[in-house]
Amino acid sequence: MSSSTRALIRKQSGLTQRKLAKLTGIHYSLISSWENGDIEFSPERVAKIGSAIAEQLGRIPVMPTTSADVVRALVEATA
Repeated sequence: MSSSTRALIRKQSGLTQRKLAKLTGIHYSLISSWENGDIEFSPERVAKIGSAIAEQLGRIPVMPTTSADVVRALVEATA
């Protein structure tokens, strides 16, 4: 997933980086770095982000098992 897609998905869900940080326990500066492609998160952190976005969109969070599952869940959450 490209860095611009990460930010776009978050924004489409109505979350700011700070709000997403509060929901996930991941500092907003790290979320910013991840969205910019400066760092990569573990699958567990990406799953936390995916669950928070899914919840924000009123969807049932997906319990992904791979990074590819997380990417699919994030993309489907904004469809």
